[in-house]
Amino acid sequence: MDKDVQRLLAELEAARQEANTALHLAHRARGPQQLDNVLNQIQCQLGSQRNTLDEIRRQIADAVDSMNRRQFLQQVGVVGVPAVLPASAICNALTSPLPTPGHVQSISGLRAAVQALWAAHQASRYDQLASVVPATLAALQHRNQEHNDAHALLSLTYQAVTGAMAKIGKSDLAWVAAERGIVAGKQSGSATVLAAAERMYAHALLAQDRNQQAQRVALDAASSLRPDATSSLAVYGACLNTTAIAAARQGDPSAHEYLDEAQRVAQHLRQDRNDLFTAFGRTNVGIHRVSASVELGEGGAAVEHASSVNSEGLQPERRAHFFIDLAQAHDSDEAVVDALLNAEEIAPEEVRYNSVARTLVASLLRARPTATLQALAERTDVEA
Repeated sequence: MDKDVQRLLAELEAARQEANTALHLAHRARGPQQLDNVLNQIQCQLGSQRNTLDEIRRQIADAVDSMNRRQFLQQVGVVGVPAVLPASAICNALTSPLPTPGHVQSISGLRAAVQALWAAHQASRYDQLASVVPATLAALQHRNQEHNDAHALLSLTYQAVTGAMAKIGKSDLAWVAAERGIVAGKQSGSATVLAAAERMYAHALLAQDRNQQAQRVALDAASSLRPDATSSLAVYGACLNTTAIAAARQGDPSAHEYLDEAQRVAQHLRQDRNDLFTAFGRTNVGIHRVSASVELGEGGAAVEHASSVNSEGLQPERRAHFFIDLAQAHDSDEAVVDALLNAEEIAPEEVRYNSVARTLVASLLRARPTATLQALAERTDVEA
């Protein structure tokens, strides 16, 4: 099916002069009905190739029944050019021997280093994160056989790497870091740290479009916890958020039920928190509800949910992610660009490195290369 869809779209590309517009319209379509409308519009523009378009309509209608929106974008080739990322430093840290630290850091010093690393992650400062990961890993691995807290901090470091690499499209590095985070989580003796590591493993699986497995891993992580403390409650709720996204990517509306449960946990906590760097609370549940609606193809519902979310108090990464999700939900090009500009203002590197944001910029640039959009593409190093 994959090759058939690509072949048919390639034939259409060769037959028409408005290729960029067609790709843009296909990118914005959600579900078989909208795809059918898109193809009718293209057919009217071309006035020819009816048989080819009918075949594309049949093939894509079949494909979207078993494929989520993100996979469809990959099928038709509407993807941004991968950014030149700070991933090389992290790749070296994960695959090469780490230097021996000049001195053994105290646990309090290591804790401060991990907090600084996560602060960079949650501020979407990925260049800074990449610059501190190698030294942090080296210091932690030098201590990790001496202290359970060092194992926990090592797991949290790998969790930060997993999240960053998954977000910027380096799913292979995300997977390696996630596995190591689980190993360190087990060695820490903390069920909460281990569950947090398993949640990030689910994120690595999501980056590889292994959505069913990601849902199972995240739900198992939630089920493993006895949420009798604030930190375990936050991780439990965060696992439910991740479970919901995995379900939504499979077209499963039960995603909202997981979010309802997460919302009840958040209400019990009463305020937005950041236990084990989960950023869990009512606001983040709201952001995940917008994300789930986007994944389910419910653009109108996503916009409606977004209207009740005030992200001002959250970390820049969460706020920028919210606007990127909102950009995917909008039908208007102007609204999409506005949302992306809002995300960029909050966290420039989130738009520069986030694979979804780059895909949106590239797609819009093909269809309507306005001066504002061209400037955004230049700042984010995106080519049409």
